[in-house]
Amino acid sequence: MEEREDVSKAVRELVDLGRIMLAIEKYKKSEASIGKAARIAGVSILKMMGIFKENERKRPLKKI
Repeated sequence: MEEREDVSKAVRELVDLGRIMLAIEKYKKSEASIGKAARIAGVSILKMMGIFKENERKRPLKKI
């Protein structure tokens, strides 16, 4: 049973990471505001800003 819980936890973490990566890409391409990126990632705006800072991402001035 513990192994199944570990697998479930790993899958949830991968899904969460994928949502964060998608949010970063959409923000980077000016397809999403910080608020929309936060909703995509499933986190608060403050947390999303921290994620951007951690990843040293800046909103591009022009669309890519």
